[in-house]
Amino acid sequence: MCDNSQSPCHIIYDDNGEAMGFVTNYDSAIMYYKKNLQGDVTAIVDSNGALKIGYKYDAWGNADSYCSNPNDLLSAITAALFFILNPFTYRGYFYDQEANIYYLQSRYYIPEWGRFLNADSYDNIGVGVLGTNLYTYCYNNPLIYTDKNGYVPSGFTSYGVYCGYGVAGAVYVYQSVDKNTIYTIDTTKTPVVKKYESWAKQIENKNDFKNCCDFELLVRCIYGEDSNKTGQKAVAWTIYNRLMDKKGDFKNQDTYKKVVIASGQFASITGDQNEDPDPTKRARCPESGSDWYSASDLANKLMAKDTTKISKSIPKPSGYTNQLYFCDTDYYNYNSRTYNGKKQYYMDKKWENIKDIKKIGSNTFF
Repeated sequence: MCDNSQSPCHIIYDDNGEAMGFVTNYDSAIMYYKKNLQGDVTAIVDSNGALKIGYKYDAWGNADSYCSNPNDLLSAITAALFFILNPFTYRGYFYDQEANIYYLQSRYYIPEWGRFLNADSYDNIGVGVLGTNLYTYCYNNPLIYTDKNGYVPSGFTSYGVYCGYGVAGAVYVYQSVDKNTIYTIDTTKTPVVKKYESWAKQIENKNDFKNCCDFELLVRCIYGEDSNKTGQKAVAWTIYNRLMDKKGDFKNQDTYKKVVIASGQFASITGDQNEDPDPTKRARCPESGSDWYSASDLANKLMAKDTTKISKSIPKPSGYTNQLYFCDTDYYNYNSRTYNGKKQYYMDKKWENIKDIKKIGSNTFF
C-alpha cells in the first residue's frame, strides 16, 4: 500500500505490485478496480459492489466515463468525484487529467495522437521497421499490445497478459484461482494450470532475470542452454537433480529460482562462462519455435506438485545418469584434460576429477 497523506486517496497494491483499488483519505472507504483482460480499469466499485464510476475506451486510450444512473444527480456527482480521485485507467497506466496524457514509467503517451510524446531510449527493439520508430505506440496495434514501461510492448491473449515478462508460443503457468501467484515446487497448494500465448519480450539485461517467476526462468534457461530437444531434457533433469541435492554442492538451492540464477552455473542466465560473446542472448530474446515449445513443456512438467511424477513425465536421454554438471561442449573441451589416466575439469580455480562424461545435444554432462 502506498500512503500519501497529502493525496485525497492512497493506492492499494496486490502481491504482484498491481493496483487493485484505493482508500479515500476523507472517509477511509475502500474502493476496488474492475479490470478487463487488457488491464483497463473498466469500473470502480465499493466493498458492496456498487458502481461509483464506469469507463469506456477506444483502442488508443481515449476515455469516456459514465455513472450508475445518468438521471440521478447524486450518481453523476459521485462519478465526477471518482473521475478526479482515480489516477489509473486505460491499461492500468497513470493518467494525467490536466494534460490528457498517460505516464508509462519511462515516458509519456498521448492517446489523441496515438504516439509517445518523447522518444524511446532504445534505437531499435528488433521488430523491423516499427522497431526503429522511436515514437510508435504498441507497434501501431494497441488492440493486441500493451506497454507497461514505455520500452517494449508485450502481447495480450484470450486469457490476459502473461505475468512478468512475455513469452512466445504456448506455455503453461501455475497460478491460483484468485490471483497471479506462481507456485514453486514445494507448494502445499494445488495450482490451476492456465494456457498463455503472447510475444516474447526481450530482457535487455541479464540482471533482470531476477524479476522472472520460477516458471519463466525454467523456460528461458532450458531454451537458452540448448536448442536440441534431447539436450533440453538433460538440462531439465540437471536442474531438477540440483533442486533435489540436499547434501552436496547445491544443498542451499531449495527453489528453482535459486538453482537457475546461481552464479557460475547456467551461462544462458548468468553469462559467467565465456564460450560465447553474449551467452545470455538466447534466453533474453527467445523466438517462437518448436525448441521454445519443448522448453515450455519441460518447465511445465518440472513445476509438478508431485515431484515423483517428474521421472515418468520426462524420459532421461540415453547416457544421462543424473549428472549434476554440464557446459557447452567446446567450452568443456577447452577446460578439461586427462591427468594420470583420469579425466579432469577446471572449475572453481582448480582441477577436479570427473566421471560419467556424456555429450548430449550441444553440451557435455559429467
